[in-house]
Amino acid sequence: MKKSVKQYAAPSKTVPENRIAEHRQKRNLSQKELAELANVEVSALNKIENRTRNITGEELITLSRVLRVPTYDLLVVEGPPVPEFYDQIRMDGVIIAVLEAVERSRSKPDPQELAEIIAFLYQRSVTQRLSLSEVRELASSHIRPAGQGRQARVANGR
Repeated sequence: MKKSVKQYAAPSKTVPENRIAEHRQKRNLSQKELAELANVEVSALNKIENRTRNITGEELITLSRVLRVPTYDLLVVEGPPVPEFYDQIRMDGVIIAVLEAVERSRSKPDPQELAEIIAFLYQRSVTQRLSLSEVRELASSHIRPAGQGRQARVANGR
């Protein structure tokens, strides 16, 4: 005799609690709509929201971009954040700013070039204590529209 009782998996203690569903609902998006926007399988998004599967760093950044919230706002952090947490938040902000600038410019910089720009902007944001809007402006000034050469896309002054 088969059991017809649906079994639910308890949330894993190794998978951090997340607020993805909360932010998705605030934007009036279904799981299917968010999955399409983030280029994630619906089943994967469902498992991430239900804490039965870990979220990758790439998925976290993509979902934060689509939902337009910082990555740290998608995860519940217990206790006061440590300095490394703020460093990660700053790096996430720089990466998102660069990816948005690339998207707006419709250019296709090579991965090495992107890594150089991200490293430069991160270092500059730390030393000059730049706000996220200032980082976005710098990212836009370092990524030039498609059709221009490498020297034209990557601004001088590194």
